[in-house]
Amino acid sequence: MATDSPHNQPPPLPVDPHDAARAPADALHDRARPSTAEQAARASWLAAAVAGVLLVLTWKMPRGAGSVVIAIINSALLLAGLCLGMVALGTAQRNGAGSKSVNVQAGIGVGISALLLVIIVTSTFFFGSSHQTTATTSPATSATPGAAGAPPGTVAPDPLFDFPGWVGVAIESRAAFILYSVPNDLPSTRELTSKFPKVFEVLMLQVSTSEAPYDVWVDTSRATAHFSDGQTVAAPSIRDLLESATADKAQLINEWMPPRQCRARAGAVTNMFIPMPAGTYFKNMDRVSVTVNGLLLDIRGAYLTPEEKRQRLSRTGQAQQQQSPPGSPH
Repeated sequence: MATDSPHNQPPPLPVDPHDAARAPADALHDRARPSTAEQAARASWLAAAVAGVLLVLTWKMPRGAGSVVIAIINSALLLAGLCLGMVALGTAQRNGAGSKSVNVQAGIGVGISALLLVIIVTSTFFFGSSHQTTATTSPATSATPGAAGAPPGTVAPDPLFDFPGWVGVAIESRAAFILYSVPNDLPSTRELTSKFPKVFEVLMLQVSTSEAPYDVWVDTSRATAHFSDGQTVAAPSIRDLLESATADKAQLINEWMPPRQCRARAGAVTNMFIPMPAGTYFKNMDRVSVTVNGLLLDIRGAYLTPEEKRQRLSRTGQAQQQQSPPGSPH
């Protein structure tokens, strides 16, 4: 009669250590892959998150070709997130498996995508100037430091034509950019700089869009001066400077804060100013870079006498008109 004695049982089979090591990996391979609905739901909120980060990083980008491209990329991401979320919701409702997790992720993706899509479309294509300041165009001497403040019965000195100084000129898309240094000893220049705790030099920028076929957006907040000896000097933050004003702060911000929208064919110039560090040696300055419609524009110039300034600006006006097609209004 057979017994179940331990002595009569066969010895255990040997275990291959490699098989034991492969067991966890096989378990991972056996785990079920995410369903189509789960993948679509996850992709929905990820697309919305990427678009949201891109929107935050480029929110203050000046309006122009670059901002439109960014808006198109964001819109494509958000449309993809919206469609993927709706597909995930529909698939989960039909299958019923894992619907709670899918519904939550897809709902988040659809909600964020729809909200950001509305914000991008309205701010870029309908209300592009809602978060930017639109510059009012005026005659060149009305808002320029140094052009006012003369005693009654006398003619105020023109800071551009009546003094030697640095002047640079550029023409972009039939818009003329004239940048020039303003003497520190003019009464109106002292009046402007006295409203700030820091001492700085003043560069005035005049933008003429009388020949431009479309609006021009100009941003001087990242202006950079380049010198003939290879030195590069970044302009102090004009935003921080205006925020530090000790008098007429609201008026100064409204009048000078970049970026500015220069209306096409406005028949006047838009005035802006660029602060430069105190003691900047303009005689050695070669060019100044500003941002126009989202792209860098170099305004090249030199230190000139009043007569040389008149000659150079006369040639600039002729060049601007030569860029206009025949029959265009002047």
